[in-house]
Amino acid sequence: MIKRIAILLPLVVCMACAGSSPPVRYYLLTPAAPEGVAPVRAGAEKALLVLEPVDIPPYLNRTQIVTRNSENHLQLAQYDQWGDTLRENISRVLLENLSIVLGTDRLATPTALPQERLTLRLAAQVTQFERGADGQVVLKVRWRLVEGRTGKLVLVRQSQFAAGPVQATDYEGLAARMSGLLWEWSREMAREMEEHLR
Repeated sequence: MIKRIAILLPLVVCMACAGSSPPVRYYLLTPAAPEGVAPVRAGAEKALLVLEPVDIPPYLNRTQIVTRNSENHLQLAQYDQWGDTLRENISRVLLENLSIVLGTDRLATPTALPQERLTLRLAAQVTQFERGADGQVVLKVRWRLVEGRTGKLVLVRQSQFAAGPVQATDYEGLAARMSGLLWEWSREMAREMEEHLR
């Protein structure tokens, strides 16, 4: 009997530990247009803008939300995760944001296979997008605008945005700040692309 108890006791303890694990919480980035913001309206009804899938660093493209404890130390949240792949979530939010700020629905993904004579392609690479050790949320990106038919480079830009601070455990606030930075980036791209979308 004592031997049986000795064998079963660790199992009971392990089951109790497993049962007390906190639930996983899931978050999404969302379009974040402030109320009352007027669209740029750059004549985009005359051109189709194709948004290529946004490229992000592999260390960010995971289910766990990534933050920095220092410049060289990444922290992966075990119980706070993205509800979608971060790359696809960013691309989808940018598409919606640009549609809002440009006041047009003439935006598409490459899978739409547009046949219009005038098509512009927007390609972007995110190089940093996380909360830093100081609590500030930073977005660094490189992006370019290319003529779809000729491949001619129209625009090349680098952008950087910051917001915060955000507490280390406030992942909902972090997702909101990140969504806000995507909106700021969308506004900047719309201003830069205005003359090319006529």
